[in-house]
Amino acid sequence: MPLLADSARQMAAGLTIMALVIAGLVLGQSVLIPLAGAAIVAFMLSPIVRWLGVRRMPRAVSVALVIGAALGVLVAITVVLSAELLSVTARLDDYKQNIVAKARAITALGKDDGVIKRAADAIDRLGIELEKELRPDPSRAPAAVVVRDANDGETGFLPMLGRVVHPIAMAGLTLLFSLFLLLQHQDLRDRIVRILGTDNMSETTGAMTEAGTRLSQLFLAQLSLNVGYGVFAGLVLWSVGVPGALLWGALASLMRFVPFIGSFIASVPPILLAAGVEPGWGLVIFTALFFLVSETATGHLIEPLVLGRSVGLSPLALIAAASFWTLLWGPIGLLLSAPLTIAIVVMGRYLPGLSFLSVLLGDEPALTPEQELYHRLLSNDALASSDEIDVARESRSLAYAMDQVVLPALRLAGADARIGRMTNERATRLRDTLEEALAELLELEPEPEISRGAVRVVLIAGRGEVDLAASRALSLLIRASLRCEVLASQVATGLTALADARHNTVHASPAAVVVVSVGGLPVRQLQLIAQRAARDFPSSRVVTVARADAIGFGPRTNPDGEPALKLSSVVELMAVLLAATRPATADATTTTTDQLNPIAAVNPG
Repeated sequence: MPLLADSARQMAAGLTIMALVIAGLVLGQSVLIPLAGAAIVAFMLSPIVRWLGVRRMPRAVSVALVIGAALGVLVAITVVLSAELLSVTARLDDYKQNIVAKARAITALGKDDGVIKRAADAIDRLGIELEKELRPDPSRAPAAVVVRDANDGETGFLPMLGRVVHPIAMAGLTLLFSLFLLLQHQDLRDRIVRILGTDNMSETTGAMTEAGTRLSQLFLAQLSLNVGYGVFAGLVLWSVGVPGALLWGALASLMRFVPFIGSFIASVPPILLAAGVEPGWGLVIFTALFFLVSETATGHLIEPLVLGRSVGLSPLALIAAASFWTLLWGPIGLLLSAPLTIAIVVMGRYLPGLSFLSVLLGDEPALTPEQELYHRLLSNDALASSDEIDVARESRSLAYAMDQVVLPALRLAGADARIGRMTNERATRLRDTLEEALAELLELEPEPEISRGAVRVVLIAGRGEVDLAASRALSLLIRASLRCEVLASQVATGLTALADARHNTVHASPAAVVVVSVGGLPVRQLQLIAQRAARDFPSSRVVTVARADAIGFGPRTNPDGEPALKLSSVVELMAVLLAATRPATADATTTTTDQLNPIAAVNPG
């Protein structure tokens, strides 16, 4: 009960903090929206300010120049686009006839007794029937109460002035915040470092510097890419004769900050105008295809090359962020959603307190490869486990994938087994799933009957089901790679498995005996099994495979008095076994890397 109570208190505290944060975002949007916009503008302009500072220009002068230039460009663009908008609006009557003709052609599809007409009529009839069933009795209906807002219908000077002044005030606050963020950059960073703590100042300062630099580069690159896309779109629309091409190019550039749907929303006005320019359908179809193809190419080809994949967001995070910020701040929140979420994700990669946001919203894998494989094995998903191992292997050998993914995943299982989180039944299922995944990857047939006189390699699991799973996995790899008979116990481990192996190989001595441990077998017990193996198989090469840091030995030497060659790498193990079993291999005259590739060994063609 105390544990449950602590969890409930922590959840209640977290929900309370979340509610307070959301309430603050809603109530303080008049200040927070300009502040958020100013932070993004400051990140975009700070590389230019730093570039001027490197050239010995005082920071105040460089900030004033950059802000002034940006403001001048913004005012010029606003004036030009306003003139363009007025020009397009003045000529709308010229395009009305063509637009109406195309609308009539489309609506004609629903006339007469066509499928569209019948479907529409069926929906209308269904709606009428539902309305009859759900309509309340008029005699029992309460009197309607109409509540009017005191401001409804106000058309006076003051309400109109308020609607005009509010966006101007927001723009002014954004400009003021941007100016001070750029001017007091060092002071703000010092204060944040003080808040985060001065005990580990070097790492905190380094993390903030790197995060700020990456955000600046990202936002500046995103701005350049969107402006470039808008210029390209404007030029294409101008070349084909779409009115207001400059205006629509600027709109496309701005709306690219809105994830997924921004560019398609920006394409609606030019497509409608293209429909009014000429009676035919050619220009309309070309304009629609242009936006579809250009946005797809920009989003999937150019943008990953320019912005990189290291600071990306998952598609689900983009949708959730757009919905969240739009719900809080309206259309402005939709425009700011992607930059704000990217900033949170990047900061979360450097600040431990925000790391959970980086994991939830980022597009990087949440688990390491070995954790991913362990998760798949615990889920008894052999196909997904085979895919994970195949990705780790890529163009290299499966022995390399065993070193990088399989054995580390089994070490995670061994750690859980040692503290009681892994039952024997679950470990057995994990072993069976791993064997099935490797057999499918290697395209192996079911293991044949082994002749007692033909065994070349004996595998001994150190202790427990996890070591047994590792030995069985290695047996599949060795059988596929070296084309020799491998004996690995199905149930026994340790000295019991060694006694079974001695009984099953009484007619011939194997070339090598391998003792495997990934589950934390104590050093003395591992040495005992290796010494007993050297005594029972005096003419065999005895090898132990375990973590080097766990047993503390050099991987390639065989000092005097040591009965076993001690390895921590499967790649090295395969090289040793190849040399030990070479006399029994028909075509193994030289050792090459291709011989350590199981797929090449199984499918030499």
